[in-house]
Amino acid sequence: MSGYIDRRGDTVIPVGKYWYCESDTIREWGFVWLRPKQRENRYDLCIAIDRKDRKLFNAYWFDNGPDYPSEGLFRIRDDRGRIGYADTTGRIVIRPRFRAAYPFRGGQAEVALRAWEQRDGEYTYWQSDRWFLIDRKGRKIGQE
Repeated sequence: MSGYIDRRGDTVIPVGKYWYCESDTIREWGFVWLRPKQRENRYDLCIAIDRKDRKLFNAYWFDNGPDYPSEGLFRIRDDRGRIGYADTTGRIVIRPRFRAAYPFRGGQAEVALRAWEQRDGEYTYWQSDRWFLIDRKGRKIGQE
């Protein structure tokens, strides 16, 4: 079990409130894993909370944990499963609206508003006939 204390030793998040605290510190925000009875939807496995224990967003689950930052942004999910992006300060920079979204590379990311998952053994990947690129502000690249 884990929890968080501040520099003065005061409890920020009590030990045992969450199943697991993803990081060893919580400066402004951090990821915590919810217990099954705490989950409100299937995307609530791991959430981001602020220092006041308020939910910020659901983690996008990748490779057995929250998504890795790429170019300072990482993928997040809303309660309906749509994907967006937050920066490393925990601020949502592109609101969740995509059904499929890849990490940023070279200042752009490939996304789709309509997509479905395909399974190949233990691997899952997306299929869509309408992929497009966005910039770091969520604007379609190539449109004015």
